[in-house]
Amino acid sequence: MFGREIPHIMVLHVNRLNADVIDQLLKRFEQKHYLFKTLDSVLTDPAHDPPDRFLPRYSKSGPLWGYRWAEALDVRVNGNLET
Repeated sequence: MFGREIPHIMVLHVNRLNADVIDQLLKRFEQKHYLFKTLDSVLTDPAHDPPDRFLPRYSKSGPLWGYRWAEALDVRVNGNLET
């Protein structure tokens, strides 16, 4: 959508499951050469601050950032293709 890689934000909730798997998860990310940055540095990327022309579109899980970005970048998205 952006024509480049954008920094992603990973949200983890404090719970037993995440505590049990965090070491394995981080190791896998490192094996795939993910880079870890602070939230403040990630939020400086313009991808996380598009013009807010968001029209409410929802999936089973609620509003999706992909729709917000697509709308801001005038990218056509067919939400009916979601599973």
